[in-house]
Amino acid sequence: MTRYTAFLKAAATLAALAASSGALAQIDASLRGTWAPDTKACAAGPLLRVAADTITVVEGDKSKTLGDVDVCHSCAGGARYQGIVKMVTTEFSTGKPTPLMVVFNADERRGVARVDIIEPSVGVGASLAGKNLRKCKDAPGAAR
Repeated sequence: MTRYTAFLKAAATLAALAASSGALAQIDASLRGTWAPDTKACAAGPLLRVAADTITVVEGDKSKTLGDVDVCHSCAGGARYQGIVKMVTTEFSTGKPTPLMVVFNADERRGVARVDIIEPSVGVGASLAGKNLRKCKDAPGAAR
């Protein structure tokens, strides 16, 4: 076995272990909390509740929690990107199109999130698509 082959096997094993652990990514602590459209009160909804490894979409008395998140720090501009935009996709390792993608610090504006993709399969929160969201100041985990 060549060194290159051994390296490839080791890399594949590590990738498989990381994928099976279910902990591929965590959403930055500064982004966790409750987010709502900036034209509505935080209590009115619809809302996004962002945790370390899930995003819950809430609308009225209905909600849907999506996990298996992937956080991309360079998707907005490539490997040398130096900006603050973070893109979070859900259900990442399923091999299917993501049902929810949220762009945090959208358009390089700190504290603004935008829902870029929300598939009908999510079942709630369709009105959030394309809207700018702000973090609720009075919600647990929100920045003060």
